[in-house]
Amino acid sequence: MIILVHLTLSGISQIASDSITCLPNSKLRKAIRKIEDCKLIREELLATQNSVSLLEERLDLKDQIIRSYDMKDSLCEKKCSNYEDIILAKDQQIFNHKSIESIQNVKIKLLKINKWIYGGAGLLIGVLLSLIK
Repeated sequence: MIILVHLTLSGISQIASDSITCLPNSKLRKAIRKIEDCKLIREELLATQNSVSLLEERLDLKDQIIRSYDMKDSLCEKKCSNYEDIILAKDQQIFNHKSIESIQNVKIKLLKINKWIYGGAGLLIGVLLSLIK
């Protein structure tokens, strides 16, 4: 269209009687076809640019979704590690409780033995003192 305006302003015409300089109809048709082709190419370019921007937006959305899933996954991993730590702590508590229980059982047995030893020693001392008097 710009070329046509330029051609009409500079005195170029399709009709031989209108101006001094004349262009053949075939060249004018080629120019018009090229202009129309350029318009089509521009429309295709705009459509392609729009589709590229839409694809970029979709890609950004997918990246956001992936990041959110990664964050959820890391939170789940932290929860799992916390649960594993809790389980290890409980296992340690159970082990400590069993060790304390076994130590207490040994002490109770020693106290029972000591009770019999002290009772027997007291009885022996009592018998010896009664014999000495």
